[in-house]
Amino acid sequence: MKAATLFPLLFTFLIFACTDDEKGEGNEPNPPSYSSSSQLYLKIDTLHMEQLGQPYNTMKIGSLTWFAQNLNEKPSSGKSWCYGDIDAHCNTFGFGRLYDWDGANHVCPNGWHLPSKDEWESLSDFLLSYKNDILTEAWWNATYGGYRHENEEDLTKWYYLREQAYWWTSTGAGSNRAYCYNTTRGQTRLYRYDEEKGKGFSVRCVK
Repeated sequence: MKAATLFPLLFTFLIFACTDDEKGEGNEPNPPSYSSSSQLYLKIDTLHMEQLGQPYNTMKIGSLTWFAQNLNEKPSSGKSWCYGDIDAHCNTFGFGRLYDWDGANHVCPNGWHLPSKDEWESLSDFLLSYKNDILTEAWWNATYGGYRHENEEDLTKWYYLREQAYWWTSTGAGSNRAYCYNTTRGQTRLYRYDEEKGKGFSVRCVK
């Protein structure tokens, strides 16, 4: 074979060899590209405060930092319970405590507060715009802690453990009612309701 014919073939071989090497077979894949909105949630941290009985994971979305776990602290005022009056549901299984609305407003640590309806709504709007399901992500930890009915005489006053999650807002909806947000396992969005303040729902703090 003449050198004039061999040279183009050798040059072509070198190009393919370099290209295959740049693909990096066995190398780390390129990091995923996120839209500007989806990057808002990526700051995840762990909160340690003497005021709290345990550390809590937190996540930042926009200008707000949220607890990424249900609160498991006793309030300075109001009422709280472990689901079914079983301590293991609060502690061992990580569902956190359920609070009446008064208790929910008196349990977040200094510098944090019970989210308002508008703050929950901003989170709900973000969920609808985000391409993945935050509610099922391990770092959000929806937990699905169920709720407690307000009727003390109701012998079946505990509902939907491991199936639904309810979180109080700080926004009232009349003298005996306040707004809350709910999601069911498998759903990818939050729904707003107004419920009796005596019911026991979960709490997430925000700042």
